[in-house]
Amino acid sequence: MPELTEHIAGTVDQVDTADTAGRLVAASRALRRWAVDHAAEFHLSWFVSSPDEGASVSRARRQVGRLFADVFSGVWRDHGPAPLPPGQPSPAIETPARRLLEQLETELPSSSAAVAFTRCWLRLYGMVSVESLGLTRAIGDDAGELFEAELADLARTLDLPAAALSTGR
Repeated sequence: MPELTEHIAGTVDQVDTADTAGRLVAASRALRRWAVDHAAEFHLSWFVSSPDEGASVSRARRQVGRLFADVFSGVWRDHGPAPLPPGQPSPAIETPARRLLEQLETELPSSSAAVAFTRCWLRLYGMVSVESLGLTRAIGDDAGELFEAELADLARTLDLPAAALSTGR
C-alpha cells in the first residue's frame, strides 16, 4: 500500500501547487490508474478487512485518505464551498463525515467541507472500486470513460474550472 500513496503523491507533486483543482484531478486519476493496474493488491488492501489486519494496512489506508483530504482542503480554500443541494449538510450526513475524518486522523476547515469531501470521496472510491473489479470492462468500457464522466461530474459539483479536467491526461 505504500506504493499507492507514493504513486498518488508523486503524481500530485508534478502539478503546480497553485493549481489545486488540477491536483485533485491528478490525484483522482492516479488512484484509478494504480487500482486498475494493481487490482489484486488494491482489493486485498481495501476490501479485505479483519480484526487481525496489520497496522501497516490501516496506516496506508489513512495515508491515502489524508492525502486526498489535504488536496481537497486546497480546493475548498481556493474555489470556495461547493454548492450543495438544499437542506444539506444535515446532521445525518455530518456524523459520518466527522467519523471519516476521525478515522483518517485529519481535519477540514468546516463541517460543510467535511460533508463535501466525504460525498466526493465515496463517489470517487466507488467508481474506482467498480472499475478495478473489471465491472466496467464487462460492459465495454475499456478506456475508463465512465470514470472520466464521473470525474467531470465531481468537478462540476465542486464548481472547478473546466481546464482542471485536462490535468494529467
